[in-house]
Formats: sequence, structure tokens, C-alpha cells
Amino acid sequence: GGLFIIPAKGGKMCALVNWKEATPPASVLEASPEAMLHGLHARFPQLENGLELEAIRAFLDGRDTRPSVVRCSKYASGRVALLGDAAHSTGGTLGQGANSALEDAAALADALIDEVEKGSDADYTDALHRYSSVREPEGSALAELVGVRKASDVRRGGVGRIAKSVGRFFLSRIRPNDPKYFSMQTRMSQTTDSFVSILEKERLD
Repeated sequence: GGLFIIPAKGGKMCALVNWKEATPPASVLEASPEAMLHGLHARFPQLENGLELEAIRAFLDGRDTRPSVVRCSKYASGRVALLGDAAHSTGGTLGQGANSALEDAAALADALIDEVEKGSDADYTDALHRYSSVREPEGSALAELVGVRKASDVRRGGVGRIAKSVGRFFLSRIRPNDPKYFSMQTRMSQTTDSFVSILEKERLD
């Protein structure tokens, strides 16, 4: 699982805790507020006093939810186009929602500018379809990378895959600036590699 923290007004924060299982693990369901507060402070010391006992109680009393998932086979129809979460919402577990939405906007702007330059011959419906053909593969790849789609090629297990992951981890420490040894998360957040190319690398690994 993971902990995601977003700064809010008044020195407060909004936090999201996620896990891979279909239901919260027993360690969450059975934990006392005091035990969870201690565990979070031990695991994330940088939080210091940012977590309060009342917030932990509210979290434990709350209802676990599943992220909304949006998947589209195309992002344009006629003179209407979708972008951002409207086209490919994946729950935010890798923090790529805003990034991919900005990339959508840039691709859409490029397609429209190309049409404007054609003057009276402009076909904006065609521009929207070109935008869709460019961005839909990226949205699909992102969905597979975050596990929304069960891509068996990406999720295949076994000793060999574990060994490769461990090896890449140590090589990334020895050669931290070599993109060959970047983890999937690092490639997604710190490089300009496309989601399609990252997915292809994950399949090869």
C-alpha cells in the first residue's frame, strides 16, 4: 500500500491510504487509533506532529472506497473531445492524473493549431480524431501500469521477475543517474518517457 499526502489550507493536510487487497487488511481494521498513530509516526517521521489522534479516529470510522475508474476506447466523437480524468481516470495511485491531463491538453492544442493554419480547409473533427489517436494509447498504457487493467504480461510473477527487480534495485543505487536502472515509478515521475514505452519495458522485464 501507500500513503499520499496533499497540503491543505490552514496548515492542514489531506491524506489517502491505499492497499492492494479488495478489503482493508486486518492490521488496519483491528488497529486502535493510538496504535495506528504510533505506526504512522514510526513509518513516516517527517510528518512530525502533522497527524492528530482525532484524524486517525475519523479515518478508522470511515468507509473504505474504491477509486473511480474511467476507460475510453477513443477520446473524440464528432466535434466533442474528452481529456484528463474524463478520458482516463486511474485513481491517482501514481500521481499521474494531472501530468497526463496536461499532456492531453498539449496534444489537443497541437491538433487544433494545425487545423487553424489550414484556413478555410480546416476540419476540426479530423483534428479531434488525430488527438484521440495520439493520446488513447497513452491512457491505456497508464491504466495497465497502475493495475486498473489486469495485464498478465505486466503482472507475470516468478523467481526470475523477482530476481530482476532486486538486481535493478541495487544497480539503481550504484548508478542512480542511469535510466536503464530506473524503477517504473521513477521513470513515470522523473523522465519524459511515454507511458507506452514504460509499459513495454515492464513487459520485457
